[in-house]
Amino acid sequence: RQVKVLENRLDRALVKFNEALHINKQLREQIDNLRRERSVFDAIYKKLEKELQERKKEMAFIIEVSNIAYEEKDNAISELEQLKLYAKKEMESFNETFKELDELLEEDRKMKEAIKARMNERKEKQASESKGAKDEAAIRKRLLQQHQKPQAASPPSASQSQPDGQMTLAMYEDALQKFRQATQCED
Repeated sequence: RQVKVLENRLDRALVKFNEALHINKQLREQIDNLRRERSVFDAIYKKLEKELQERKKEMAFIIEVSNIAYEEKDNAISELEQLKLYAKKEMESFNETFKELDELLEEDRKMKEAIKARMNERKEKQASESKGAKDEAAIRKRLLQQHQKPQAASPPSASQSQPDGQMTLAMYEDALQKFRQATQCED
């Protein structure tokens, strides 16, 4: 009876032992699966970590490049503003110089016109003076001829010569006055 009890205990102990071995085997398989999964997950994690680091580096590079681009943009805008200001000043200077030159050209044109008008006036005056001189010479000649005809008829006496001289002078002045009126010239 004691052997049966012991055998029974032994069987129960063996059953428990076998169950424990079976559970142990399952747990080992589970542990092995989990270890394999862990190594896969570790590889994936390392890969993702590496990719993250690369993305961070890339992002830092892009941020740096964009900062440089913003600085260059600001510099370009500032340079553009300076160039616009310079171009505006140059345009104002050009317009001012152009205006001055235009005024000088206008003054020069007016001077030329004034000189031309004076030259024309002088030519007209010279022409009228030469015509006037010719007319005056013809009048003088005619007056002298008229004056000499009466004198040739009668010899002049000392008392007659003086009134004739005054008369001749009066005739000359009268002729000169008529000539001035005709030519509208004061000289």
